[in-house]
Amino acid sequence: MSLLRRRRVAATDDDDTRGDHRVPVRIPVTIEKGADCRKAEIVDLTMYGAKIYFADIGPREPLCLNQLLSVRPNGGRSITARLRWMNDRHCGVQFIVPMQAEMVMRFEADSRLWLRSRPSRAQVDLRAEVIVANKRHVFRALDISIGGARLRHYGKLQAGTPLMMSLDGMMPLAGYVRWSDQSEAGMIFNRLLSVESARHIANISDISPIWTREVTERHTAADILS
Repeated sequence: MSLLRRRRVAATDDDDTRGDHRVPVRIPVTIEKGADCRKAEIVDLTMYGAKIYFADIGPREPLCLNQLLSVRPNGGRSITARLRWMNDRHCGVQFIVPMQAEMVMRFEADSRLWLRSRPSRAQVDLRAEVIVANKRHVFRALDISIGGARLRHYGKLQAGTPLMMSLDGMMPLAGYVRWSDQSEAGMIFNRLLSVESARHIANISDISPIWTREVTERHTAADILS
């Protein structure tokens, strides 16, 4: 008997009827099917499966219900799962081997800091060189946190777009566009902003050391998954 009770048709968010207790999380993952890789986030989790938000909605090979996928948390081991339902931006998967309760608790603990309070955003005004689909653009970074940045983009970015961003003297940051309007966009990084990069931004933008201390503390909290 399936542990994820799900109709075998395309679904909406309201159709998520897993019987097991779900915990809200924010876990960046890569969904892999053969050579096809998609950036995504697990947004709720049980021992038996997960609801996943697709960050990258560009042209991809269609996914089919009941096919096997590899769900790989950033820096973690791949989890084999079966696709049970999907819509334009979300899908539900059933783990082939149930996740240990201790691991669910670790993911929940790591996400709690993010879900209870948003990371502090440092106000900046920095030149941002952005590469989208091999094309280079110059935007302005308006604020930045350990998990993302707000960009003035002049109508060039759409939600779901993967991109690379370089700020003054920093290594490029990979991520995707979470939201966008006519003039500004929110970028989420694939990996946490490093402590070294945060210190560099603080030095060139005259930001309070309180912000860099928070970045350091959030990295410490994330170490629970390592």
